[in-house]
Amino acid sequence: MKYHSYVLVAATGFSSTAFSAVISGAIFQSGSTAAEYAAAGFTNANPSGVLVSYAQACNGYPNGCTTTVTPSGPLANKGFYEFQFSDFNAYNYSGLFSAMAINYGTSGLNNAQVIEQVNHQSGLTGLTATTSALAGDAHCRFNDFLPTDLDNSIVLNWFPANMPTTPGLSQVFTFAWDLTIIDPPSFISNGLSVGAVGSLPSPGAIALMGLAGVVGGRRRRA
Repeated sequence: MKYHSYVLVAATGFSSTAFSAVISGAIFQSGSTAAEYAAAGFTNANPSGVLVSYAQACNGYPNGCTTTVTPSGPLANKGFYEFQFSDFNAYNYSGLFSAMAINYGTSGLNNAQVIEQVNHQSGLTGLTATTSALAGDAHCRFNDFLPTDLDNSIVLNWFPANMPTTPGLSQVFTFAWDLTIIDPPSFISNGLSVGAVGSLPSPGAIALMGLAGVVGGRRRRA
């Protein structure tokens, strides 16, 4: 697995609702167990177990740094993984986030079209989407701190029902995707595939002056 560091920064929260059952026909979803996703035909992107992101000190900032949890590729077009965060910081909580870089090949699709479909399904899945260039706030966008393989990715946001309320490891969360349902099926044969995916906890509200430069430095060293 890969780990990438970033500074916790303020982010835009997207309104969504938590759900717990595997949802047929959803491009992205979260909340079901690994066993439920496996039974529904999703491939476990990290069969060795739950990916854990460990908090760490970061240049004296009180909310510190953490890491995106990123399964090693290549990844199936219908897959999932489990993840959790140590010392979860729910300050200015705005949900959980996952970012996915999609290779579109010659399918003719693009991020905007997929995002439109995801947001159309948000009443069923509880997930909303935007681009990594827009996610975040005016001081620091997600593109400022995500690893380079997630540049120009789609950022998914949701609010799980089982958020941690005490320090230590968070509960286990899941993130699942199914690009095979995107019509027509020829999109897959024309090169539509998962380039990279990673999950991160709710960024905290510490968008201080000059923070973008700190984030940029962390991102280059990641």
